[in-house]
Amino acid sequence: MPARKRKPAKAQNAENSLMDAAEALFAERDFDSVSTRDIARRAKVNLALVYYYFGTKEKLFRKVLSRRVEELSQRRVELLDAKRKSSKPIPLHQIAEAFVLPMLEFATQGHRGWKSYIQLNGRVASSQKYLKLAGDLYDPVARIFVDELARTLVNANRRDIEWGFVFMVSAMSSAFGSIGRIERLSEGHGRSTDLRKACAVLIPFITAGLTAIGKSGRGRHPASPVASLGRN
Repeated sequence: MPARKRKPAKAQNAENSLMDAAEALFAERDFDSVSTRDIARRAKVNLALVYYYFGTKEKLFRKVLSRRVEELSQRRVELLDAKRKSSKPIPLHQIAEAFVLPMLEFATQGHRGWKSYIQLNGRVASSQKYLKLAGDLYDPVARIFVDELARTLVNANRRDIEWGFVFMVSAMSSAFGSIGRIERLSEGHGRSTDLRKACAVLIPFITAGLTAIGKSGRGRHPASPVASLGRN
């Protein structure tokens, strides 16, 4: 088969510049407040190139997310696979590590674009609008982790496990996207930028929550507060 033609360096640079500019702007502002003109201006390229490479702002947004999600997902699955030393279920804390630590790795060692992605990821995780635009990009690796959790939490209800995964994502997004909250709570002693310290608390926190789901059994205890909600 003939070799695939590679894009000229100038074209590749323009395309990457547009994605980098869009990523930074989408992290700073709401999707609707960012125009293609803003993106082209930030990238210092002709506006027509936005449409040439991506077609629409929505497709550009998905491309911005997909390049990070693909790399992040690959690293997460690699770590998860490394934990499968036998047919035994993977311990919960190791599943949590496989999910969280790649984000820490890219946030602390990756280039500055990852900082924009992490901020943008916080928006995506908490907005129905963003989920409609690109939420499906996260689904393949999410299903892998939910299935792995189900192998470990054999006595838990599948729906409870799915909620547990959602809470894991939310806790991680909050930890990585927190801007100033820990500083206020700690009266200046804590730092939102100290992600290693955040993860040292985050992973045991996630593990404890998942463990509780596993201990709850397949049905909620009739005497639990949750089970009694709506009866009064």
